[in-house]
Amino acid sequence: MDETEDLLASLDSTARPQTQEAPPATPDGHKARNQRFDALLFLLQSQKPDVRQQAVEFLGESEDPRAVEPIMALLKDPEPDVRQQVAAALGKLADPRSLGPLLNTLEDENYLVRATAVEAIAQLSTDLEDTKISELLCHHLRQDSSYLVRATLAEVLGGFPGERSREALTAALDDPDRWVRTQVAQSLSRIDPETRLWPLLSELNAEDQTLRLSAVERLGRLGDSRALPFLEHALQSDLAPVREAVITALGRLQDPRSIEILIQAALLPDGDLMREKILVSLKLLGEEQVLPALTRALDSSDLEIRQNAIEMLRYLRSPLALNALQRALGHEDEWVRTVATVALGELDSSQTYALIIPMLADSEERVVQAAAEALARQGDPRAIPALLETLKSGKHWARIVATQALIHFHTPEVFAAMSLAAQDPDADVRELAVRALGAAEGEDIPAILIASLQDPEAWVRQAAAQVLSDRSDPSATAALIATLQQDEDFIVRTLAAQALGHIKGEAAFNALLEALQDRASGVRQRSAIALGLLKDTRACPALVSLLTDKDPKVVQAAVEALGFLGDPQVATAMQPLLEHPEAWVRSAVVQSLGQLHRPDSLQGLLKALNDSDAWVKTAAAEALGAMHSPEIMAPLITVLQENSDFLMRAFAAASLGKQGDARALIPLLNALEDSHESVRLEAAQALGQLRDPRAQAALQSLVQNERTSLSLKSAAQAALSKLQN
Repeated sequence: MDETEDLLASLDSTARPQTQEAPPATPDGHKARNQRFDALLFLLQSQKPDVRQQAVEFLGESEDPRAVEPIMALLKDPEPDVRQQVAAALGKLADPRSLGPLLNTLEDENYLVRATAVEAIAQLSTDLEDTKISELLCHHLRQDSSYLVRATLAEVLGGFPGERSREALTAALDDPDRWVRTQVAQSLSRIDPETRLWPLLSELNAEDQTLRLSAVERLGRLGDSRALPFLEHALQSDLAPVREAVITALGRLQDPRSIEILIQAALLPDGDLMREKILVSLKLLGEEQVLPALTRALDSSDLEIRQNAIEMLRYLRSPLALNALQRALGHEDEWVRTVATVALGELDSSQTYALIIPMLADSEERVVQAAAEALARQGDPRAIPALLETLKSGKHWARIVATQALIHFHTPEVFAAMSLAAQDPDADVRELAVRALGAAEGEDIPAILIASLQDPEAWVRQAAAQVLSDRSDPSATAALIATLQQDEDFIVRTLAAQALGHIKGEAAFNALLEALQDRASGVRQRSAIALGLLKDTRACPALVSLLTDKDPKVVQAAVEALGFLGDPQVATAMQPLLEHPEAWVRSAVVQSLGQLHRPDSLQGLLKALNDSDAWVKTAAAEALGAMHSPEIMAPLITVLQENSDFLMRAFAAASLGKQGDARALIPLLNALEDSHESVRLEAAQALGQLRDPRAQAALQSLVQNERTSLSLKSAAQAALSKLQN
């Protein structure tokens, strides 16, 4: 039983043809084929769509021209699957009679039927005049609503090498669908294999990233504007290298449409990753062409597009953008006004300061702040009157931004305004004014700053103490002492201690001694540092008492201050701190002991060479270099030869050079081969300090070696000069 009989068997008795018995065999099987053909024709009338569909399929495979007319009748079948099968069967039969009906089928409501009809037309039209068919196919390539039909038409037209097909395919390069454009490019490659553009367009859809990237770069160099739709789609790639290459290629095309494509991409909410690269390409296309598109974008109903457009106008940093930016100053969108103001501030003040000044009267704080900052950045003194006027505003935030801007202008009128602002009702304004007065000259300035030490807000008093510290004005001593002793804010007291350390004097010294007992560790720490700067050894006993303070930072400050004071008598008190749990305290102790040069500190420093902390060990090696004792030679040589830390080896080499002991010669010569450049450099310099002529050959070898670095050659040459003098 063949497939036709299977179909017959699936029907009920009323639907079967009258003759069901298999015909007797004949030598050529002709009678059997005829009966099978008749049965299939009968099945075309079945009520079951799937039976009709299969009957059409079998008739199409029969290659019997008698099937053409019956099959064509089913091009009007109500079922699209049947109509699609009819189109496919007519393509296989390739009978010219079906061409007209198939061309009419291009209007079928079902896109799969239309696509299959296109394929069928291609199969049976090889012997016909192609211009007639291609004209209709070209029409549907432009008009059909289905991308699948258009892609199929594009493929088929590739087999019609006429000028009409070429024109239609070229026009279809702008098709909105990526796959249609790709098929168009492939068909154009068949029609016009000599043109380099078509294969490159096809490669834009390659799976291989390298191939896609190469295609984009070559399209940019080719400079053919017909690639624009393809490049526009490639701009949406997930791969950053491809996007960047597309942006560059679009910039090279020098086509006005490239500007719109690039700008639209940059204005998208997620376009920030491409925006900088796009701006580079847009500048290549010409700012005068870019500005109109960006200006239009300022009127977009989309908030993000407006804001991105003004950002791009800003980053163009072009005088040509002046009109667009000026127009944006009146925009209803606060952000657009803000960025436009910032952008104008980045241009030449001679053209823009007069445009920025009115923005100081804007109702929005962010805009006013942008205007004040822009004027301050430009530094044009013509802006001062407007800023001073803003300083009189009833809005505290307006006075704040005006003060922040005026700080940058050091003129008498500004300082006079700051003197008044130091009494402003708003604490932020007062603080800014006090800081601005730090750079002011005038007899009344110290009094204003001293008065600010009594401000009700701590951060204003902090600013006053800091400014007085920077000015080191002795007239503020009494007020600062009172602040150090009485202010409730520990930061204010800390800054007062710092200021007294800069001012100096007996009164300051006594106040700082007393402050070593302050309840706040930060005050004790800063007072200790200040006493060290005063270089008065009378502070030593009080500082020694801090060596047992519960705060390690206070202990560290006391140790450092004692080192500055240089009283050798305090070395004994510091040595126990070599066992302090905090490494930075131990490091400070080592450094201070090195400054004191006490022989009885030697053992402690030698022990510190084996500390668990690298910085302590390094400090110990450096401190030992400042001391002269036969006892330190062996430990330093051991460090130079065995320590794994190159900084330790470098400090050891430097310290050995300072000892002037011949025992260091061989270790230092060996150190010229150290794996680290810093060690080799210190060793060369140390050999120069030893002045031992036995080092001459090794140093000369370094100078003559082409592989020796310039810095090491220079050190070796300097060492040789010392040996020869």
